[in-house]
Formats: sequence, structure tokens, C-alpha cells
Amino acid sequence: MDDDLENGPTPRSQSQSRSSVNLNDPRRYSGIFPQDNHAINLSWSNLKYTVTKGRGKKKKDLNILRGVSGEIGPGQMIAIMGPSGCGKTTLLNILAGRIGPGQLSGQVLVNRQKRPDDWRRLVGYVEQDDVMYRTLTVGETVEFAARMRLPRGTSEEEKQDRATRIIHSLGLDGVKDTWIGDPLHRGISGGERKRCSIAIELVADTRVLFLDEPTSGLDAFTAYYIVENIRDKVARLGNRTVLMTIHQPRANILGMFDKILLLAQGKAVFFGDLEDCLQHFTSLGYPCPEMENPADFFLDLISVDARSEEARVESQTRVDKFIAAWDTKNGTNLSEDYANIPRMNESSGPKRPNPWGLEFTWLILRAFKIQLRDYPTILGLIAQTLIIALLLSFVFFQLDNDFAGVQNRIGLLFFIPIDITFTMVMPLIPIFALDRAVIRRERYAATYRVSAFYLAEFISLLPLRLVLSTVFSFIVYYITGLRTDSFTYFLVFLLLVLLVTLTAICLGIAIGAAVPSVEIGQIVGPLMIVVFLIFGGNLANADSVTWILRWIQYTSLIFYTYQGLVQNELSGLSVGTRLGDAFLEDYSLDQIPWYYDVIGLVGLAAVFLVVGYVALRFTTKPTIRLI
Repeated sequence: MDDDLENGPTPRSQSQSRSSVNLNDPRRYSGIFPQDNHAINLSWSNLKYTVTKGRGKKKKDLNILRGVSGEIGPGQMIAIMGPSGCGKTTLLNILAGRIGPGQLSGQVLVNRQKRPDDWRRLVGYVEQDDVMYRTLTVGETVEFAARMRLPRGTSEEEKQDRATRIIHSLGLDGVKDTWIGDPLHRGISGGERKRCSIAIELVADTRVLFLDEPTSGLDAFTAYYIVENIRDKVARLGNRTVLMTIHQPRANILGMFDKILLLAQGKAVFFGDLEDCLQHFTSLGYPCPEMENPADFFLDLISVDARSEEARVESQTRVDKFIAAWDTKNGTNLSEDYANIPRMNESSGPKRPNPWGLEFTWLILRAFKIQLRDYPTILGLIAQTLIIALLLSFVFFQLDNDFAGVQNRIGLLFFIPIDITFTMVMPLIPIFALDRAVIRRERYAATYRVSAFYLAEFISLLPLRLVLSTVFSFIVYYITGLRTDSFTYFLVFLLLVLLVTLTAICLGIAIGAAVPSVEIGQIVGPLMIVVFLIFGGNLANADSVTWILRWIQYTSLIFYTYQGLVQNELSGLSVGTRLGDAFLEDYSLDQIPWYYDVIGLVGLAAVFLVVGYVALRFTTKPTIRLI
């Protein structure tokens, strides 16, 4: 938004803001733009979008949009309405540039030019679901957006001031220091969450604001307050162009919009202000009853009634009549030579608002804040570590140097990497799976580079888990009476435990970044760990495994850790009349020296880390299509 939110441009008169625009009038752009570098006029012509469903003989093309045109200027707010499946969200996504695979045609113009390549930096998009981090406060969430999205050269004081004024303008001062929360954790209300989502987009100085069902799930009063705020503070005072999809608003909400676009079966049946809309349907023989909500009346008229064949035919005939009447009245094409329209040149200076290092700094500070406030996870990890460490310590208390002692040592040392792998991997899988919606939203807005985000998230996971693994090692090693004839043995033990912890963290975030949902991750994670366990070197003798599958052991973090731990413990150890080296040979655990196991764990950690990064880039990649 402009710097002066409280003293923005004077709102247009009612007649100006609600006047209809003849899409076929070549003079329609004359004098429409105020003297404001931020002003955006958005027009779209004959938009068509088709997707293909099914395969083979069942393959079918579905026409989502079938030639939709319209136009909106700065300071105006438009409602896109229609029954379910009419294409309103698809239209919103096309105008925002967020449309996926499918056949797309038509034209979208910004100030009589094609949209610039960095269009997504100029627009804000408020999704229907308010996806934010629950343990951050409203102030922290908005301030982070200001720091990451405002252009270079903006001082920290200016960014803070922008965030403060946006929060104030949307009436969020009272909850500025309150956590966002979620359905399971108490936080701000639904209406406050919606306003916070809007604040995130406005703080970035966006010029066009798209909102998908911003009143969904809100009570009537909160819905009215949200729309009123958007009209007064965003469209009018901010002189921004605002488009939203909305489902059956109250009459007093419907009256706030400068224009209404009614869609039915992918076609426009009306575009203009509320008064003209009522007159249009009256002229077609369908006057709105005096006491009825116009929104309900319009949607009833343009919906197909599928309760019976007779009702379906009757309602479909009525809808076809409305579509034909609007096409006859307005046409669907703007008279433009698209091939000769230049592309808007918006880029100047660095494409990214911040250098990589500054992005990383703010991201890692946010990541640590989120980690430290996740009290249940912290307490759970501490309790889990202490309980398992003490249980193992007293089950294998003060091991003897006899055959039974060797058997117990081998069992203990095999269980340790299994326990660490399970307890590290499984809680980490949901992190990227659950937060993917937040990451995708922030990537759509070009908030940061994926590499900066990924590295910050990875590093923020390390301190607590590595410290707990160190505590675990001290407790288990000395209470069970593992080898103490030299402190070097403990250091090697600790090194291997820390490395398997690191590798398990990398594996957990790789799975979480790659799987489409938490449920799939909870299947893939245990499956991979079980495979690594089978080839871990204890359940099956490595030399007896068929050569066709033997290579799998070299992908197992459990194998490298177990082999290194057992070598460190038994090599040169006197067990009765034998040396521990004989047991290593019997179990085929002497294939490579322990320091190669260290290299193997480091290599696996690097591979898992890279796989996770590539997967995250792919699964959160924004779909940007500009026509």
C-alpha cells in the first residue's frame, strides 16, 4: 500500500466507482488512470480454459471458462460470484497468474500492456485457507513479510513502520502480540486470521489484491467488517485494484462492490454494478422480489437444478438464455491487436528484495523462534531421550567381558542406531508436509530463495537434537559400562551417534519434502527404516546376503553406525580366551574400518540433504502462467 494509508487518495464518487465500462469502446482507457505510479487497471478478454480429465476412451475435455471478459480500475472492488463449479476461482487464478496445466487462451492486460514477468511481485493473493505459522504472533508474521518483500533500499525502520501501520489500519493492534494459533491451539479469531492474511499481502506494497472466498466460515458481522475494511482501507484509501470470489454475501455486503461479475457454467451472465444487475434481470423477465437478498436471487437464477430431469431442463434453458442475452449485449472480445501490445516493463534494479545472506538471517531467526515455542515437541524429545537412555542403561547395566557380555553389547549397539533413526525421522516428516502450504504461498510471492529457507530450517533442527544425542551417549555409555580403557573410544562412540543423528535428520526432512501428505510420509518413513534395519548388519550376516541385494547395506545409515560402533567396542577387547576381533569376523562386521563408516554416514547425510532440497523445490514450485 502507499505510505500514507490514513491520507490516501479521495474515494471516487458513487457514480464514478460504480459506472459500467463498455468493453468494446476503444476510448475506455481515456483518463481512467489517476496520477499514481501504483495504480493498476486490469482488463481481461475472451478468457478460455480447458482441462483434460481421464485417459484413453474416458478422456474428456472440460471447459472451465468459455470466453470471459471484464475490466476493473484502481480504487475499485469487484465480486466474482456464481454457483459451485462455475469457474470463479479459476478466473481469479488466471488473473493472478497462478493457473496450472490446461489449455489457456485469451488476453490479460495491465494498463494496456501485457503483464510483466515479475507480475507476482505486484500482486497479493489471499487464499481461502489462512496458512500461517501458529506459534508466531500477528506482529511477527506481518513484520517478517515486510522485511522479506519490501524492495531493497527500504530501511529497517521503514519496514517496521509499514508493518505497524498496516496492522493498525486493519484493526489488529489488540492482537499484535497474540499467537496465530490453529484449530488445536488457541490463538486469534477467524476474522483476525483473515485480516492478518490480508496484512501479509498489503505490507509488501502490492498493487492488485486477489482474495479467494475471504468471508468463508465467518459469521455475518465479521464477514461485513472484513469486506468493509478491504473496500475502505485497501481499495479506496490504498487506491488498489481488488478482486475477490465470494459466495452468497448478505445484501449489505453485496452493495459494497463497485462491480459484480456473475458466472454460470464458465460464461459471464452479467458484469456491472448492483443496480444495473437488478435492471438487467428485470428486463429479461426476472425481477428481484423486494424482500429477497439479491445475491441469493442471482445465484438461484443462474444455477442448474439437478433434483429432477424436468427441473434440470427448465433451469438449463434459463441459464442458456442469460448467457445468450449477455453475449448479445456485450460480446466477448476487446478490439485489440494482441501481437502488437508491448509487455509491461516493471523490473528495475535487483530482482530479489534481499540478498541471500539477509534472507537466510531472517529465515533462521524465524525458524529458531518457531522451534523454541513448540513446547510439546521439546518436552517430548527430552522425555523420550531420558526414558530410553535410562531404560537401556539399566537393562544392559555394567556389561561383563564374557560371551553373554558380547551378546548384550552387540544387541545394545544395534538398537542404538535403530532408536535414533526412528525417533529422529518420524517426527520430522510432518514438518515440510504440514508447512508446504505456507512455503508455497511465500514462494508464490517471491518472498525468498528456496535454498535460504531450506538451509535455515535444517540448521534450526540441529542444536536440540544433537545436544540430546550427546546427553544420551553419556548416560548409556557409562552406565552400561562400555569400553572405558581409553577416552578415545567414547569420543568415537559419540561421533558415530552424532553422525547417525545428523543423517536421520536429513532423511526425515527429505521424506517430508518429497511426500504429498503426512499420511503418505507415515507409510514411506517406516518402510525405508525397516529396509535399512534388515540390511543393518545384525539380522542377516552381510556375507550371506545375495549379491543382488547386498548393495542395499551401503545405503543404510543403520549399517554404517552399527558396524562402526561394534568395531570401536570389540576391536582388541579380550573376551574370555578370544579377542573381540574374532567376533567381528564371525558377524562379517570387519569389511571396512570404522572411519570409513564415518565417511559413509557423512555421504548419506549429504545425499539425503540434496534430495530433500530438490524435492522441496519441486513440490512447492509456483505455477506461473501469464498470457
